Amino acid sequence: MGITGGLAPIGGRAALTIVPSYEIQDPANFIDVERTNTFLGLKGDITETWTYDAYIGFSWSDGDYKQSNWLDGQVSASLDAEIDGNGNLVCSAASLADYPDCVAGDLFTEDALLRGILPQDHLDFISTFTQGNTVYESEQFAAYVTGRLFDMPAGEVQAVFGYEYRNESINDVPDIEHQNDNLWGRSSAGITKGEDTVNEFFTEIEIPLFQDAALAQELTVNVSWRYTEYDSYGGDDTYRIGMNWQTNDWLLIRGTTGTSFRAPDLFEQFLGNETSFLSPFGRDICFDYGENFTPDTTVFQNCASEGLAPDFPGAAGSPSIRTITGGNPDLKAETSDSWTAGFILTPEWVGASVAFSWFDIEIENTVASPSVGFVISDCYNSENFSSGFCSRIAPRDAAGFLTDVDASLLNVGLQRSKGLDIDIVYTKEFSAFDLTIDLSATHIEKQSQVLLGVFDDYKGKWSYPDWVAQGDIRVDYRDWTFFWNVDFVGSQDEDGPSSRICKTGTKTYNGASIRYSSQADWEVIGTVRNIFDKDPPFISDGCGSQTAARLFNTVPGVGYQLFGRTFSLQLSKAFNL
Repeated sequence: MGITGGLAPIGGRAALTIVPSYEIQDPANFIDVERTNTFLGLKGDITETWTYDAYIGFSWSDGDYKQSNWLDGQVSASLDAEIDGNGNLVCSAASLADYPDCVAGDLFTEDALLRGILPQDHLDFISTFTQGNTVYESEQFAAYVTGRLFDMPAGEVQAVFGYEYRNESINDVPDIEHQNDNLWGRSSAGITKGEDTVNEFFTEIEIPLFQDAALAQELTVNVSWRYTEYDSYGGDDTYRIGMNWQTNDWLLIRGTTGTSFRAPDLFEQFLGNETSFLSPFGRDICFDYGENFTPDTTVFQNCASEGLAPDFPGAAGSPSIRTITGGNPDLKAETSDSWTAGFILTPEWVGASVAFSWFDIEIENTVASPSVGFVISDCYNSENFSSGFCSRIAPRDAAGFLTDVDASLLNVGLQRSKGLDIDIVYTKEFSAFDLTIDLSATHIEKQSQVLLGVFDDYKGKWSYPDWVAQGDIRVDYRDWTFFWNVDFVGSQDEDGPSSRICKTGTKTYNGASIRYSSQADWEVIGTVRNIFDKDPPFISDGCGSQTAARLFNTVPGVGYQLFGRTFSLQLSKAFNL
């Protein structure tokens, strides 16, 4: 309620803003969902060595979502006001022609300015309660048989054969005002409606090759295969081959190779177009491009070719960028090829286990919604606007500002991740207490993406540091448990102008907790996070990241603690009823 003030950036500068915070900014929301899940199963024995299991199920949900909103057309009409012959504030003739019940809005009364309170008749005219409805239905059937195929010297060969069927449909109908983009300060949303059916056949066989042999206490191979067919996409098959080789009491060698397949889901195919509004700061790469880029760079030349001044937008403010996000019925299915290989050392005399696992994963046609910043950056970094993403950017308005950007779902060409996982666990029982030390680390060797034929190397960029690690130390003493953890995030570096801070150094965060569990089923846990009160790394606008979104002056979701030192206390008691 009332008036809020603050410094808002305008073209890289600052200006004082006064924003009325009326009660519509904290609207009433209501969600009412009716849900039914019904499943019927049957399982039993076929022979002494074969069993079956089957079920059929039906799921249905019907949900209404309601929210108080202001209508954009009515708000505009109420503010298009004039003084009549009697000195009263009334709606203009044009507004009354469109809205005969128009009530003029006076935002300069004492109640409006100081308390954020508008007259009830004005609120009644501009307000409405919008209601949308979502219906989701699913039919499922699955059946499989499992048992022994035959015997080998090392043991039984086991197998599974099965079939699955799924039919899913969704019908989400937002309020007509949402569909018509007539809500003040809020996004629009279209109808999401679609149906898909899936049929799958699968099998899995486990083969024991060796048992208690030289250099092979146990060697087992597992092979699985699945064929999947979607009405919306078509069919494809996948496989997986895994091996576990226990050479002796302390060395296990393991490896897998396989493929995966996932067709786009209902949401990704049929999502109705939604709109939202984003600040252009940090997204419109042409802001102050004369300061951020040299004349020989592609960005400088592209911005200049649009007739923008090097200090664009100068001292002027800037409207928001409208973002459009929707489904894509032409999406391809996601597929992947991967392999993993590694070993586990468990020497009993040390009391520790050490695991090394190498991985290499390639995913093709990942379904994703590109960020607005990525679309703009990729376009303006291409010579003569040759990037395929340039078609997703609407022409600038007469003042040079960006208007609409299409961030609808698409297939990412190819993503590859290659690296190493390390896990070390040490346990020791002392006479007075038990000690556990758990260390894990991941090293990224390759992280890349091919999008619209363009290769991008993300290794070392935001969200993909060369190393991340975590260490935990736990001490158990009678009814007490003491816990200390350390999180490590490696350095990351984005491309950007030399005048910007686009590199983050290594960061380490510490936390601790104490837990007391009494014999009377009481438990108390005290926790301190970010013990040494470390700030997240500071980064600048204009770095043009393709891998992570910048929030205020840092990067969320990378592992950095976004809050300072925090404390929490949890108390619980178990009861037997």
